[in-house]
Amino acid sequence: MSLRDFHIVFVTASILCSIGFGWWAVNQHALLHGWAYLTTALVSFLVAGGLVIYEVLFIKKIKE
Repeated sequence: MSLRDFHIVFVTASILCSIGFGWWAVNQHALLHGWAYLTTALVSFLVAGGLVIYEVLFIKKIKE
């Protein structure tokens, strides 16, 4: 596996982990009504969105 392929796999795994953590935080907020969980979920989903944008731009760059 090349470094480029590993980078894509690692970023994809990071996106999935961030979404999963955000989902967990949303569920915790529903159970415990803590604002920290809601804030954590929001930040986690924003990070996932940023990673998606980064990965799309990275894939475009390596295709050039």
